[in-house]
Formats: sequence, C-alpha cells, structure tokens
Amino acid sequence: MPHTSITRRAALAGLATLAVPMGSSSAAVLPTTTAAPAETQWQFETGQCVSHEDQSMPSLVLSRFRAGNAKGNELELYGVRSFAANDPHRDRLMVGNVLVDGVHGSGLCKDCLLFNTGMCPNAPDA
Repeated sequence: MPHTSITRRAALAGLATLAVPMGSSSAAVLPTTTAAPAETQWQFETGQCVSHEDQSMPSLVLSRFRAGNAKGNELELYGVRSFAANDPHRDRLMVGNVLVDGVHGSGLCKDCLLFNTGMCPNAPDA
C-alpha cells in the first residue's frame, strides 16, 4: 500500500467528521478561532513519536491544532514528519484518530531512522 493512501484515508475520515448536510445554514458558520484553552488535553504532545494505526509510519509530531464546525464536531490535526527508511512524502497533516503512540523498541519504532541514535526522543535515559 503506497503512503499516499494513508494521507487520503486520513483526509477522508476528517471530512466525514466535519461534514455538514447540503443546504444547511450552519455550513457557513464556522468558528473564527482554532485556539484551544491551555488546560485542554491533547492526544499527542509536540515532539512525541507516533505511527499510523494500519501500517508502520514512524513519525515525529511537529505541530498540532484543532478544527471544528458549527455542529460542535471537533478534530485534532497533527503535522508530522515521517522517519521511515523509504518514504517519498516526509511531511503530512494527519487526523489524530488514525495515529498511535510510538513505543520505544516496538516493531513500529524499529522502522524509524532515529531508532538507536542520539536523536531518538523515546530513547531511555542513560
């Protein structure tokens, strides 16, 4: 499965969550700000290692933000950089629902270019 299908699947999942029926007057009313209160919990932290739930895509969270619509649907979006050995599309915008935590030493983590280097953010302290 090519890496572009992950991005397409994540984008379609996000669109389905934010979908508003055609002809609805609420379609034009979107929040003017995406800033979240400081006390709001995030699924993933900036600098955390993550992967895709369906296949190995070792990545690092670089940015995060929330999006929503007038119906109150809210979505966490993460800007990630892939560190897979062979990945033509390094930077992606991913929906948080399809990401999983990268556990140090797992099979997903061993596919990462940063594994067992000094730059690995999940490496145990010496």
